[in-house]
Amino acid sequence: RFSVNAGDLSVNGAARFAPDGTGLKKIELDNVTYGRTDVSGAMTPGDDGGWTISFYGKSFNLQPLLDSLFTDEGPGEEQAGNPGMRVSLSADIDRVWLGEKEYLKKVMGTFLRDGYKWRALSVDGSFAGGKRFKMSMAPGKKGNRVLSIKSEDAGATLRGLGYYKYMVDGSLDFSATFDDTVQGAPLKGKLVVKDYRIIEAPVLAHLVSIMALTGILESLEGDGLAFSSLDVPFTLSKGVLDIKDAKATGLSLGYTATGRIYTYAQIIDLKGTVVPAYALNAALGSIPVLGTLFTGVEEGGGVFAATYTMTGKLEKPKVSMNPLTVLAPGIFRKLFGIFEPDEKTEATSELLDGTTLSPERPVE
Repeated sequence: RFSVNAGDLSVNGAARFAPDGTGLKKIELDNVTYGRTDVSGAMTPGDDGGWTISFYGKSFNLQPLLDSLFTDEGPGEEQAGNPGMRVSLSADIDRVWLGEKEYLKKVMGTFLRDGYKWRALSVDGSFAGGKRFKMSMAPGKKGNRVLSIKSEDAGATLRGLGYYKYMVDGSLDFSATFDDTVQGAPLKGKLVVKDYRIIEAPVLAHLVSIMALTGILESLEGDGLAFSSLDVPFTLSKGVLDIKDAKATGLSLGYTATGRIYTYAQIIDLKGTVVPAYALNAALGSIPVLGTLFTGVEEGGGVFAATYTMTGKLEKPKVSMNPLTVLAPGIFRKLFGIFEPDEKTEATSELLDGTTLSPERPVE
């Protein structure tokens, strides 16, 4: 038997060897506690040098695994003749922590790490209110990996994963593919959220205050501003999140966004269009021929809208708006914005100078 105690880590268990003493057969873990993890289980070595691990118990902190999932590299050491260690993990846990405050109940999970990447996983559980969450990853075409997240509580999911804390309720459908044939294994896909609310979001509040949309600002500060849909096509690679033609729609407000978020430096560089009275704008924009004249070619652009840019530090970006576009029909907004740069702004370049690539969870 053995006992290990080091700081927050406490492990108690027993090692089982072959009767003839030729090798380790199994490690039984009576109790493992570390931070918010409190489990029991067993570890069995494989003939290939890998491990089969099973855990069960009160709680498990999934944050480190999720962080490593989004920072795994593509072709690298394993192709240089070092395949790494194979780990197969199964878990049956009462409470699994996704982030600082959000957790899942009654979770069944399986995970497979082969070499230097998580090759497959399945996590099935529910949030405290009973809404379901399911996350899976499986091999796709050409050796790539397909990641899927489906949740009945989009707000809790995004808070738990550390991506956004101002959303409440909503259903979430996330589907993306890791391209393991490319260095850095870029993740390309789409996030779709339906029927959610945004509450006390300082950046959005600043944006609508510039447009003097008092009623919308009051909604943000109260029960929340309702949106019917959010559609975000994206590519995440080496700490840089590229967003192309993202669109959010609601009865009172709609907006579009295109640009980059440098997650490793917590710097944002986006531009798009804000559409007040979105439902009315959308109705006018659907008029044949005239609708295209009013809205321009940008999907979700609206008849009466304003273009904006958002740059700087992610926690407190600088928001600016082109005053010539506030009441201009869409085709003229394109004309007014013709000289706006497509590449990252000079201010963003200056902010990025001296930063190092250290991918981490984008927060807020």
